[in-house]
Amino acid sequence: MPYFKDLNITDINRGKIKGFLLDKINQGYAKSTVSHMKDVVSGVLNNALDDEIIPANPALRLGKLLPRKDSKFAINPLSAKELAHLSQDFENDLLEVVSEFGKDAIRAGKSLVLAELAAAGFKHSQVRFGSESDDSVCYLAAVHTPKGPVEIEVPVEMQITANSKYRPLAPSCFAYDGLIEDFTPAKLQRFALNIPQASSKQVVYSTEHSYMTLPELRDEIIKAASSNDYVECEMILGTIQDRFNEEDYRNAVADYHYLLMLKNQEKVAHYCSKEIPAGKGSIEARCGHFGVPMSKVTTDKDGNCILKSSVEREKLNPVKESGAAISTSKLFWS
Repeated sequence: MPYFKDLNITDINRGKIKGFLLDKINQGYAKSTVSHMKDVVSGVLNNALDDEIIPANPALRLGKLLPRKDSKFAINPLSAKELAHLSQDFENDLLEVVSEFGKDAIRAGKSLVLAELAAAGFKHSQVRFGSESDDSVCYLAAVHTPKGPVEIEVPVEMQITANSKYRPLAPSCFAYDGLIEDFTPAKLQRFALNIPQASSKQVVYSTEHSYMTLPELRDEIIKAASSNDYVECEMILGTIQDRFNEEDYRNAVADYHYLLMLKNQEKVAHYCSKEIPAGKGSIEARCGHFGVPMSKVTTDKDGNCILKSSVEREKLNPVKESGAAISTSKLFWS
């Protein structure tokens, strides 16, 4: 809250709290509103008292400051929505003041997150203090998307400097509904265009497939299968099952099974017993029987080869060994 923004929590005393409450009364705030403000201040100071930051709570027993119903001050009550915003802003400001990193570091981190979001194309975002841990602060950033505003969590690491002050480091990731994603312009924009469906809050680290379309995912299955990366194939199928409907998932599974069948057929292929590997005078493996590329021959299970051209000629001019039916080649030699 602006009234206390330049004060440390140890500098907040009864006189300053009275001045704050009287200022709100003179501005025409309702008794219930001012009372709620006092309760918020008192609650934060109670936490500081429990943590032994201050010796006593100076906000206690200040009720006599509040006017009675017959007071000369005009009552101008706020709506429930306005009161909720006011109390939330006030509480966030006090939390910033009592943070162990100091209000300057907290606000510098907020400005850094705003700048990073603006650079990624989110120029009208709103960032507020969320929570803190041993070495970082979690900010809550409201970003605008085609589906409306969405609040993401942005953890920022705090680094201690030589003069025992803290400074924020650039955020490296953000989180939404259990999904953890890299904090980059490309990932933020894809997230905004394709917000994941609500989950069970189970933490899931995103992959490069998180925001791909269905055709892109099916192409990725083909690529992974061609390199025998079946674990990747199963992961992509799981992504399709989570993000798309049952029919799309079943079709993707059917396509995957067809790919596996083709791969199994490739495994039973026969190879030339005298095959010359690629690189020895040719960019393609060659048949040692005929000295031609392997694409020009067929091979039986014993590794013997026959030219495909010969097979085609045999189909056009079949040789029959029985009766009077003989090939034209036999008639020539006779």
